[in-house]
Amino acid sequence: MAFISAVILLLIFPSFRDIILPSLGLGFILRDDPLLRTVRHYDLGDVQGTARGWEKGERILFCVPLRDAEAHIPMFFAHMRNFTYPHHLIDLAFLVSDSKDNTLKNLTDHLEALQNDPDDKIPYGEISLIEKDFGQKVKQDVENRHGFAAQASRRKTMAQARNWLLSAALRPHHSWVYWRDADVETAPPTILEDLMRHNKDVIVPSRSHPNRPYCTLRVCNNLPVYASY
Repeated sequence: MAFISAVILLLIFPSFRDIILPSLGLGFILRDDPLLRTVRHYDLGDVQGTARGWEKGERILFCVPLRDAEAHIPMFFAHMRNFTYPHHLIDLAFLVSDSKDNTLKNLTDHLEALQNDPDDKIPYGEISLIEKDFGQKVKQDVENRHGFAAQASRRKTMAQARNWLLSAALRPHHSWVYWRDADVETAPPTILEDLMRHNKDVIVPSRSHPNRPYCTLRVCNNLPVYASY
C-alpha cells in the first residue's frame, strides 16, 4: 500500500521524486532513465535582442539561401571577412537548393578557408550547411526572376525554403536572425550593429532604391529577424 501511495504521489507531484525514490531504494530510476537524460529545459526569458548586443554577447544566426549562386560566392565571402560584429558570436546557416552549378563546392571551399584563417578574429561560430530542393524552376536571369508571371510560384517556393532553413538552424541561444542574399553588392561592415542600434522589431527599407536595398528587419515569434535582399 505504501508503494502504491508513493507512485500516486509521484504521478501527481513529480517534484517529490528526489525524496520518495531514494527512500524506496529506487534512486536508480532517477539516474538511469534515458528520457530524463535527454530532456532539456530552456528559459528564453533572458534571450532578448538589445540595441547593443555585441556588448552583451548576443548570438546571431546568419541565414543564407543559395541557388545557382556560384558567381556570387567570392564577393559574398569578401563581405563576410569585413563584418565588425564579433565573428565568434555569429553562427552561419546555408541552404543550397535546386542548384545546377558548383554552388555547393565553392561554398564548402570558401567556408574551409574562412574557418582556417590565421587571424583568430575571422572564423565564425557554428556552421550549418544544408541541402534541400524545393522544385524551384524559374530561371535566375533578371527577366524571369522578376517577371510578373513567375512571382506567385517563385515566392511561394522561396518562402518554403526560408522557413525550412530557419526551422532547421535556429537554436535557443540565438537572440537575432540576419537574412542575406549572396548577390547583395553593397552593405557596410557595421550593418549588424547599425540595425541593432535602432532598437526596433521591424525595419523596412525603401524599395525604390535603384541598386536594391541591403537590409530588412523582421520579427518571427517575438524574435527579431534581420533579412537582407
